[in-house]
Amino acid sequence: MITAGVWFCCEACKEMENSDGKLEYCKSALYHGLLQLTFERSVREGNGHSMMEDWRFVIPSLFANHHWRYLKLAFRMLICK
Repeated sequence: MITAGVWFCCEACKEMENSDGKLEYCKSALYHGLLQLTFERSVREGNGHSMMEDWRFVIPSLFANHHWRYLKLAFRMLICK
């Protein structure tokens, strides 16, 4: 039996219907691009404190993309700082 109307596999997909995909992609690309630039600048300058600060901004991205191993390593690195 096929149900009539619009259906979604989960709540996240239902919320994505009203969002602008291109805008979300542009925001994500901008965020990750700027993050990469700050990482490169910190490495070039040899600024260890700045490198550690940059890792704090990576943690939400690691969590959202289910990179549990890297997330655990990032937490350990920041705790032992």
